[in-house]
Amino acid sequence: MKYAANIITTIRLLVACLLLFTRALSPLFFLLYIICGISDMLDGFVARKTNTATSTGAVLDSLGDLVFLAVAAIKLLPILHLPSWVLWWALLVALIRLLSYLIGYIKYRKFASLHTYLNKLTGLLLFLSPLLYLVLGTVSLALIVIAAAIISACEELFITLQSKELDRDRKGLFLH
Repeated sequence: MKYAANIITTIRLLVACLLLFTRALSPLFFLLYIICGISDMLDGFVARKTNTATSTGAVLDSLGDLVFLAVAAIKLLPILHLPSWVLWWALLVALIRLLSYLIGYIKYRKFASLHTYLNKLTGLLLFLSPLLYLVLGTVSLALIVIAAAIISACEELFITLQSKELDRDRKGLFLH
């Protein structure tokens, strides 16, 4: 039970890699995609309930999120035909996050990805994007996701700049 959360996260990493070998938006793609999403919610829950949360687990979870996001982008971006402004905003989000991680590493000598409520909301929106795309269309979905991503990335950067100690589980800029 001690390593259950990390095993769940490792499964997410492996299943995310399997997504590379599926046809985007196929039934198998959605099955593996949903397994990744469920495992993302489950690993943190298991770690907290079993009192086995560790900094290694938090880093592994962030790595799992990054791999899943990268694979989903590789599979979905070619078929979504996003306007160029969406890609520019996404690049800005990535740059803000990279700056935050760099500052965090310099300050704390550790990978400093935070699990804030806004980061969780952005992750949820990204996870639901293939389904929301069918309902909202490209532009509306892009506006919602990019707004959440910009706000959450800026919040994480501000927290990293102002915090004296690394607290990966900080809930938000004004929440502790």
